[in-house]
Amino acid sequence: MFKKFFAFLAAMSLMAAFAAVDINKGSEAELQTIKGIGAAKSKLIVEERKKGEFKNWEDCIARVKGFGEASATKLSAEGL
Repeated sequence: MFKKFFAFLAAMSLMAAFAAVDINKGSEAELQTIKGIGAAKSKLIVEERKKGEFKNWEDCIARVKGFGEASATKLSAEGL
């Protein structure tokens, strides 16, 4: 019984780890689940998003300090 329960928990954890986060909808906490985004970066994203949704990666790169083409590619692969 416990093996099935732990297997279920492990499966749920894996699913959560690979869940995508929408940059235009995710909270600061949700954005921080993406590898490469910490507290400061998630705060910048949310602050810029208050001015309007991001149209695409180019828009995000232009508006969020510290984002570049390389980080956009990495974050995209991580599920953002």
